[in-house]
Amino acid sequence: LASVDGWGLLFTLLPFEFQQYFLLMYSHINMNNQLIVDDISNEDMFDRIRNESEARGLIPRVEVKLLLMIGGPKEHERRKMLLIKFNGSNFKRIAKFSVEKKRLRRTLAEIAAEVVGQMVEDSEDLEIPETLKEVVSDKIGDADWVADYWLAKF
Repeated sequence: LASVDGWGLLFTLLPFEFQQYFLLMYSHINMNNQLIVDDISNEDMFDRIRNESEARGLIPRVEVKLLLMIGGPKEHERRKMLLIKFNGSNFKRIAKFSVEKKRLRRTLAEIAAEVVGQMVEDSEDLEIPETLKEVVSDKIGDADWVADYWLAKF
């Protein structure tokens, strides 16, 4: 959020008064540059605004949590809640997303790897071709994702 790439997200999180302040700074710097007839890049504009303001104090602390969604039908075993908290000195925002892990069963190898992934903890101990170890490792992670739901539910 403290870089030019994160500026759009940070700007939308700020209270309206801060947004107005930065828009005024932007227009002021832009007008001064037009008098000089100097084109300025977005990165340079961001750096100037950041250096001429108290923007450093506005950058929030970010907390991210992945929460289980307990209850409901069996379909929720593959769904979790992604919770992102933005804790600034002058504001607090919470973004919630529902994340669903897709069940990929496109080939016979993936179907077999899913069964094996439910029975083992680590694919490195298996005597299988190296090309299949990555598929089995993915399915082990998938089985762990689903198992978390059932362990929490019961």
